Amino acid sequence: MASATRQPPVVLLAAALLVAVALDVSAQPDASQAPQAPRGPLTLGRAVELAVAGNPGLEATRLKGRQIQAMLDESRAAFLPMVGANYSFFRSDWPHMIIAQAIDAHAFPENGYFNYPGTYTIYSAIVEGRMNLWAGGRDLARRRLLTTATEICGTENDMARNALVGQVIESFFEVLAAGERLTHAEKLVRTVRARRDETAGRFAEGAVLRADLVDVEARLAEAEAGVVHVSAARLRGLASLAIALGLPAASDLAPADTPDALAATPEEYGAGLAQALRTRPELARARLMTRRFELGVSIAKSELLPRLDTAAAIGSYRDGNPIPEISRDQKVWYATVMLSWELFDGGARQARIAKANAELDEFREVDRKTTLEVELDVRKAYLRIGEARAALQAAERRLEAAREMRDVRQTQHEAGAATLASALEGEQMLTDALMGRTNADFELRKAHADAGRALGLFAARVDGSSCCGAAARP
Repeated sequence: MASATRQPPVVLLAAALLVAVALDVSAQPDASQAPQAPRGPLTLGRAVELAVAGNPGLEATRLKGRQIQAMLDESRAAFLPMVGANYSFFRSDWPHMIIAQAIDAHAFPENGYFNYPGTYTIYSAIVEGRMNLWAGGRDLARRRLLTTATEICGTENDMARNALVGQVIESFFEVLAAGERLTHAEKLVRTVRARRDETAGRFAEGAVLRADLVDVEARLAEAEAGVVHVSAARLRGLASLAIALGLPAASDLAPADTPDALAATPEEYGAGLAQALRTRPELARARLMTRRFELGVSIAKSELLPRLDTAAAIGSYRDGNPIPEISRDQKVWYATVMLSWELFDGGARQARIAKANAELDEFREVDRKTTLEVELDVRKAYLRIGEARAALQAAERRLEAAREMRDVRQTQHEAGAATLASALEGEQMLTDALMGRTNADFELRKAHADAGRALGLFAARVDGSSCCGAAARP
């Protein structure tokens, strides 16, 4: 008997445990829905596609566009009639509450006593329709304003896309450059370590001074620190690239250095500026914002005009019958057309018109400022290309000279005419020159990419999405 009394708590405990496990499993995130890092080599074109499809910032602008689209759909209601129906049950002996409904139901008390009508039950069913015929153009202007807002959202999406693609290209090239610098830095470490081992053996034989050994060990420590520095720079670049792609910062990415499939930029600044003035989404947004404020002025002015509305209803009130009938002796109806005009409001509407005009004037200046900022951005981008080309030419000459110097010092050291420190300096100079050549090469590629961003070449929607719809994730 004692075991039988203990069994239900055990069963309940087991059931509770199973429920807790089920809830815990259901609470776990679905790994299949989480963003996954691409497998295999990651090309620049693929990285751009992933960023456009998965970056949360770009997705947020699309969702904002969907909200505006919903508001635009809602604005159609202003041009359509509104129809409503109600069914009510009313029971009372309150005189002033019942008289009107009793009259509508053709059931006013036969005794004619207004003060003591008795207790009445009234059922009613009414269908009513209302529609605005004219509102001074306000509804049409509001709809045009929301249409403009959807277009503005599209330009903001283009702006975000243009900036995002530029960021992806910048991070992509930074990772590639860091990878090449890491190769040179690791090679230098191997070279200096071999020199250190050679020097340690010669020091043990008494062929070199301890100062030579200490010097080469210091150079080895510097070379190893350089590897750590370049490795950290590469990891930072990979983290930035992963975040731009909408992936966790620790995602395993393998950028591949393939020919850059970037939009070609005009060679001359004048042609580039002309293209930027046509394609930069910031300028399109500024023009749309100007139109938006012009519509705001129209809406403010429309408040000075009258409204024309119409309404109609038909129904039935029945005394004690829960199913009202639309019969000749029971139905009630009305139809009305109303013209309303607010003639004076203390100057509030005039103040709103003045405010709308001031906002329009302000944004016209913002439009002009945006044009100047785009011009400056394009100018800086072309200057950066020129600087990067000059730096690349200088880096190539420095690399050629470093190779010659390294070979000379190596030959001198092998012939006993130069110290080991001098030979190691030659190796260090060559490594620095190789890193400088790598940096200059990628700086030029990044400069071309930045020029593409400055011209707005990455704003085009290549995935077929709109500001109001999300692109499908690959």
